[in-house]
Amino acid sequence: MGTLGNSVIVDDDTPPAIFSSKSTVFRSASLNSYYLIAYLHTKYGRGFLERSVRGAVQTGLNLDDLKNLPIFIPDIEQQKAIATIVLKSRQTLEGSKKYYAQAEQSLLSELRLDEKDFTNELSYGPVIH
Repeated sequence: MGTLGNSVIVDDDTPPAIFSSKSTVFRSASLNSYYLIAYLHTKYGRGFLERSVRGAVQTGLNLDDLKNLPIFIPDIEQQKAIATIVLKSRQTLEGSKKYYAQAEQSLLSELRLDEKDFTNELSYGPVIH
């Protein structure tokens, strides 16, 4: 419901979560989860999802719509190859977040802004009454 097509993988790194009645959990023993995520984010996967949308104001998909969603299923080796790319991109994203935080901290340190407490000040110039 709402934002159509947002999909994530819930794995051991995911904090505990509660799924509402507006969310759908999909499990498959024969389909690689990381391949499925990649497929659902392609123009073809999104196109099939958009064709199945129900509702006008608050759009959504029914479980039966998802069960009937056309999914290209390559052989397991191709699924694994795509999954490897997805996992590497996830690791790269997490690494870039760490490097960004380090660069930000380094910049604040060089500018000596990490020593300043900004929590209670509303302005930095002279106050005119």
